[in-house]
Amino acid sequence: RFYYLAAAPVQAAADICFTFAFVYTSAADALLLINLNPLWCAVLGRVFLGDMLPRRTYIALGLALCCVVIIFVPEVLERKKQTKEDGTDGEEDPYADTAVKGNIISLVTGLLLAVYIAIVRLGGKSDKEINLVGAAALGASLSSIIAVSVERA
Repeated sequence: RFYYLAAAPVQAAADICFTFAFVYTSAADALLLINLNPLWCAVLGRVFLGDMLPRRTYIALGLALCCVVIIFVPEVLERKKQTKEDGTDGEEDPYADTAVKGNIISLVTGLLLAVYIAIVRLGGKSDKEINLVGAAALGASLSSIIAVSVERA
C-alpha cells in the first residue's frame, strides 16, 4: 500500500536522525527540539488534513519558535564573538559548529516524526481498516539495515 511505502522510509530517516542528534548536540537541546513534533503535527494537520486549530495552538507554536531562537542564536553569536576575539577570521575550529548541526538534525527529527504521524492519520482517514503499526517496524528494520551497512563500509 501507498501509506506503508511512504511511512516506512520516513520512520527510518527519523530513527537515524534521532541517533545523530544525540551525537552532535547535548541531550537537553536534542530532546527539546525533537519534542516540538506535536506542534509540527498540528501544522501539518492544518495544511494537509484540514484540521481546525484553536488559538492556543498558534500561541504554543509561536512560543516554541521563540525557544528555537533562544537555543540557536546564542550559539551562533558566541561562535562569532570568539572568532573576533581570537583574531582567527580565516581559521575555523572543525568542531565549533557541531552543536548547530546537532540542533538542525534534532529539528529535522521532530519534523520527520510529525510527517510520519500525518501519514498515519491520512491513512486512517482514507481507509478505516488500515493498520500502520507494521510501517513503524518496517522503518526500524530499514534503519537497522542502513546502520549495519554503514558500519561495515
